[in-house]
Amino acid sequence: VLSSSGYRTASQFWLRRAIQLAPNDRDKAAAVAGLRYVRSHSHWAFKIDASLQPSSNVNGGSANSTMTIFGLPFILSGDARALSGLVGSLGATATYRFRPSTNALSSLRFSAVQTHNWLSSSARRQAPNAKGSDYDYSDVEIGFSQQIRASVKSLAVYHWSATLGRNWYGGNVLSDYIAGGVGVQRPLSPSVTFGADLGLQRQLRADVFSRSAVVTTGSAGLTWRLRNGDRLQVTVGDQDTHSKNIEIDHNMVFAQVTWDKARPIRGVRIGAALQM
Repeated sequence: VLSSSGYRTASQFWLRRAIQLAPNDRDKAAAVAGLRYVRSHSHWAFKIDASLQPSSNVNGGSANSTMTIFGLPFILSGDARALSGLVGSLGATATYRFRPSTNALSSLRFSAVQTHNWLSSSARRQAPNAKGSDYDYSDVEIGFSQQIRASVKSLAVYHWSATLGRNWYGGNVLSDYIAGGVGVQRPLSPSVTFGADLGLQRQLRADVFSRSAVVTTGSAGLTWRLRNGDRLQVTVGDQDTHSKNIEIDHNMVFAQVTWDKARPIRGVRIGAALQM
């Protein structure tokens, strides 16, 4: 009744409650089917993500104890080197999906994320004056994206996006940024999909303006849908950060393996990732 009256967000809330309180499998299956139907016809979608993971470098520090500048060696302080610890993250996303056309699907996204760090005992010995909160990170974004098919029969799905955001580091405003990206996804077989993305971001630093940068990222990867429904993804890419500041200007080649379990455990989706 709520969905037919246009209150699809409230309808999803009560259908989720019905799933939790269903007295038997038949009623639960009916509530699940109803939720899927309403969600597919709703303009709004909401998502909450939380994670807690160990890190060998919560501060983005150097793996070396010294660095060379203009041929001269410099000994790095404890807090300039990599500090290990735990990283907790909580994020929320609200997406408004416009009415789709024959070949395009457009959406407007609002998101916020907060991370908090806890330094390990070895990190506290290495940098006695450092605190985990010194490396906390917050971010808010608004973005528009669109998925496009060349035709109804086309297998390739092209996408582009534009984003505005602001982030904070250690409780202080770090930067404002504008970003754009394009990409494509195409199935190679019923179980394998190829994807490629190219992104460009302009960062305007609030602390030291000379640290502002232009970041270009390119990546490509394959996604496998396993027999049990789990998803395995392998991605390789290159990220170039161009800045007038020598401490910011750098290039990074990366690889990432991601696994997502198909079936939730007690309503919680499980996954893992390894990045190098």
